[in-house]
Amino acid sequence: FNSAATGASAAEDYRNEPNTFGWMVEIDPFDPASVPVKRTALGRFAHEGVVFAPVTAGKPLVCYSGDDSRFEYIYKFVSAKPWAEGMRGEILDQGTLYVAKFTEDGKGEWLALAPGENGLTPENGFADLADILVNTRLAADQAGATKMDRPEWGTVDVATGEVYFTLTNNNRRTLQQVDAANPRAENHFGQIVRWAYAGGDHAATTFDWELFVIAGSPANSAVLGKDALGDTNTFACPDGIWCD
Repeated sequence: FNSAATGASAAEDYRNEPNTFGWMVEIDPFDPASVPVKRTALGRFAHEGVVFAPVTAGKPLVCYSGDDSRFEYIYKFVSAKPWAEGMRGEILDQGTLYVAKFTEDGKGEWLALAPGENGLTPENGFADLADILVNTRLAADQAGATKMDRPEWGTVDVATGEVYFTLTNNNRRTLQQVDAANPRAENHFGQIVRWAYAGGDHAATTFDWELFVIAGSPANSAVLGKDALGDTNTFACPDGIWCD
């Protein structure tokens, strides 16, 4: 429980112990003899699951993950290799990790968390890709991503390609910290953000977004294209979400 640098080197104390938490680990259900594999390229943070976009042979595999903590981020991973039928989890070992930036005009950008890009340089404390993947939250801070209200689950509508992500709440956001994607201070009820890509290409680095639902009671909620939630569909603090 003491991660202070008490020894002459990291081999003599537990200073790196916190760095062993926050990774995605894959278990292969098709091979009972397999051992769990850490998918390092997906970054280290408080992953709230992994959401895969529909796969297309010959195109990269794309997946999303939220960092379930106040003022943290939504991430996307795009594999370096194209997906093919029968591929296993190794396709997740090489690719680019991105973090989302939501602008006020309803446009969005995926910022690459890669060496030399978006301020991720040795001068700023990121000597290589390992520094970025171990300290993903700090890399996202440096890149200038949008701090969100506890990103939880996401899901992709397979009919339209639109992506939905739940933002549970954030009662610590102040009026000065409000932005278009997180429009409420002391946000007790959360919201759901939705985005789409031109041509439905999940590997694209730009997107259009909107607030699908601002959760809460009929007095303080909003639904895209309507006035508010009603007595029959009121909810708060969205977490799990799924499109069948």
